[in-house]
This record gives sequence, C-alpha cells and structure tokens, in this order.
Amino acid sequence: MVARASPIRDKIAEYRSVPRAAREVAELIDRPVPVATGHLAAMCRLGLAKRIGANAYAAASYEGPPIEFKRSGRKNPLRRELRLHLSSRSSVIGLRCKTGAPMAEIRNVLRQMWLSGAVIGDDNSGYILKEKTA
Repeated sequence: MVARASPIRDKIAEYRSVPRAAREVAELIDRPVPVATGHLAAMCRLGLAKRIGANAYAAASYEGPPIEFKRSGRKNPLRRELRLHLSSRSSVIGLRCKTGAPMAEIRNVLRQMWLSGAVIGDDNSGYILKEKTA
C-alpha cells in the first residue's frame, strides 16, 4: 500500500516543534478547529504527534510537562450580537447594516467563529450558524 500525500499534515508537522493549541494549528492550516483536531488525532494514532494536555499537541518526541491552553475568559459582545443575526445566511455588509460595527471587526469575529466551527460559509455565500447535530 502506498502512503497518500498529506500536505496539511506535513504543514502541521513542521509547526509542532513546540507545543501548540489546536486553535493555533487551525489558523496555520486555515481550517476550522474540528478539522485541525481530526488531523492531530490521526497524527497521534500514527505516532507522529502526541496530545500533551487539554487542547495541546506537540511532536511525538516531546518530553516536557503537560500543558493546558486556556480559553480566553473574555466575552465578545459583537460575537454575541452576530449570533443573533446568523440564524439566516448573512453577508458581512448585511451584518454591518444590522449591527453598525466596523466591517473589519465583523470579519475578525466571523473568522474566529468559523475557526471554532460555530459558523459555516464565506464572504461570497454569506455566513450562517452551524446547526447542532444530535
């Protein structure tokens, strides 16, 4: 059996020389956090990486202490407001009209929501909250 090419895992492998949070890896590969953790879990199963704490991953050769990357305790009021408007697909311009917030801030919050897996979509098709599956 021939091993298939995995450019995403190659990129992750270059980046995990020091412990990283799953969110950092997601930003590196420009994918949502659940996709990044899926790749990281597969790399752990293959012996290419190791989970060293809640939300923390490193190279398989890492021998340091367990690490836990904490989530920010701050609540973003714009994120809360955007969630109210994202029950239907909305563009950045539409969200600007509804909230009055600067477009750069809206894009930043949408990117963080996209990386965390809370929303799906893009600037062309608009954004919408990802439905919870039971």
